[in-house]
Amino acid sequence: MNTCIRTLSPQQARYLILHEPDHLLFDLRSRSEYNEMHLPGAVCTPAAGIAETVRRYHAERSTPILLYCRVGQRSRTAAEELTRLGYTRAYDIGGIVDWPYEVVYG
Repeated sequence: MNTCIRTLSPQQARYLILHEPDHLLFDLRSRSEYNEMHLPGAVCTPAAGIAETVRRYHAERSTPILLYCRVGQRSRTAAEELTRLGYTRAYDIGGIVDWPYEVVYG
């Protein structure tokens, strides 16, 4: 099955984060990477368990789900998985290394 992965630029992702309060934001990096630096409001979860994590949040299939990692590989794979499972607004927002906005340190 060919899935179309939706990607968002940092600008588009920031707009969605600010204007859609029901969004979910997941950091797919390791706990130690997350503890060093992460996006405000992000939940740290392993990419391999993203489907279960999304289910625990009782996300509707149309809930905006934003996914990022360090450079964008894990987030792309996770977005593909969620799209295959029927989530219509799973977005790969790439890597934190390209995020030009506020981050949380520590």
